[in-house]
Amino acid sequence: MVDTLKTIRWRLIRDVLESECPWLERDYKKGEIIFECPLIIQGNFLLQESITCSEENWTSPYFELPKNALEKIEE
Repeated sequence: MVDTLKTIRWRLIRDVLESECPWLERDYKKGEIIFECPLIIQGNFLLQESITCSEENWTSPYFELPKNALEKIEE
């Protein structure tokens, strides 16, 4: 049996606007929940400064958000 990779969820602790991250297709608002996609590499930020994520668990489109805008949701 293969174990499923557990997806890390993050909550935005501030707004992230397209003006800050021009590759985004929309603004992301404080309080939104996103899912980390650690196997997807985008390349807009340096890897240590961003997290590649999606709005739904392992569903494209994938995008990067700055780490300083996110807090990990502990389960």
